Amino acid sequence: MNEIPYDPNSITGNAARDAMIVTAVNIARNGDGVTTLPAIQIMLPGNFDLDEVELKNVIAAMDAPEQVDTSGVVETPPAPIPDEPQPEPPTMTHEEAQARIAALNEKLARLRAELERLSRCQRKARTDLAAAVQAFVTGQQPRTFDALVREELAANQQHRADVKAGLVPPRQYNQRGKSYIDRMSSRGGSAEDHIRHQLARGKRRFQPGDRMVTLPDGRHVIQAPPKQ
Repeated sequence: MNEIPYDPNSITGNAARDAMIVTAVNIARNGDGVTTLPAIQIMLPGNFDLDEVELKNVIAAMDAPEQVDTSGVVETPPAPIPDEPQPEPPTMTHEEAQARIAALNEKLARLRAELERLSRCQRKARTDLAAAVQAFVTGQQPRTFDALVREELAANQQHRADVKAGLVPPRQYNQRGKSYIDRMSSRGGSAEDHIRHQLARGKRRFQPGDRMVTLPDGRHVIQAPPKQ
């Protein structure tokens, strides 16, 4: 396996690894806000080896203020701002403004309650997902070849019983004939049948004085002795 070169401009030494960790942290922050190691590991591949120190370094780099190089920037005086027209005074009365604020506060309260409900559902789904992954990784027993064979035989017997009871239709098999290889491999018979088949194709048996000759094209034929 080719070793990934070290990237000095990245946090972990690998820009692609930085991007995966940053994406997982942003998703967690936009969700329930939990950025602990178990919460981040759920959103990463199973073979992603992440530790507490590396996660803290990435989060610290994300929260650090962005430094802008202003050494080569030349400050220019601001352009004069033209006189803007004065906005017209609002036509809404005090009572109408209070009613508008109350309606917006009520809508905000409903949205906050919906956000809290969705956040609880998300946390529950993540907990169930983590439990399912843990059960799959640690709770599965090794499957042996004999166990798989027994399960296959039991499934076939159950299917035959269901077909006999009329619960399921029988399997539909391809009714085409055998292939050329299957037909040639299944040909049998005695030695006499084999010789008769060879003679029917124009071949002849060895006679006294016959010899095997190889033709220029690589074929082998039986050559009879010259007539006296």
